[in-house]
Amino acid sequence: QEVSLVISTIGVKVIETKQGSETVVDCTLRGTSHELNTRAAKKLIRLFKCQEETSALQAPANLELILGEDFSEKF
Repeated sequence: QEVSLVISTIGVKVIETKQGSETVVDCTLRGTSHELNTRAAKKLIRLFKCQEETSALQAPANLELILGEDFSEKF
């Protein structure tokens, strides 16, 4: 929830937050190669120290931010 507030302050709209069963250690940002090169994506990658993963997402999301098990320890 707190991460959503930080993300919205940099101009990115949060559509949904949820917990998944996927195992992710740190932070991964998914999207098309075009979306991963946007200013918003670059800000998220730099701010949260995310790995990039090129993937086609289902609408309405352009980017998917996945915060893993170790994320809270870093921030």
